[in-house]
Amino acid sequence: MKAPVAVAEILDNAEAPRIAVNFAPILRALTVKGIGLMDVVRVIDSHALIVARLISLANSAWSNPVRPITGLQQACARLGLDVVRSVSVGLCVCRSFNLGRCSNFDPLLHWLASLLAAEICAKIADDHNEDVSAARTAGLMHNVGILWLADRFPNEKNQALGD
Repeated sequence: MKAPVAVAEILDNAEAPRIAVNFAPILRALTVKGIGLMDVVRVIDSHALIVARLISLANSAWSNPVRPITGLQQACARLGLDVVRSVSVGLCVCRSFNLGRCSNFDPLLHWLASLLAAEICAKIADDHNEDVSAARTAGLMHNVGILWLADRFPNEKNQALGD
């Protein structure tokens, strides 16, 4: 059995992943104050992964639509600007990690936990008249360190997950 990685070794290798070049314009656009829903739709329309995830989320039990959502504009209208922005930012950041290296990592479980955290953060922020959008994004990103570990130390992360 391989010895555990020392904290110092982890910190020595703590280079953050780079955001994929094709996601940089999306991140810039999504952080513009006052951006409207249709502007967001135009910005993310050419990114199939984000479009598919938003449509999937709009059709989930969490959203509970009366009729199936089939297009990006419908999905964005159903989810609302804050959720679309937060989820899109989260997807852009998460795509910067190579999670395929960690065979025991469950992306579905990660996203479910992140979405629940996002909802809790948004509710708390709303109850205290704080920025709901920022709180939701923070909730989505609260476990970004887990993604980093799965990318940078897949063997150790697999052991931690029960390899």
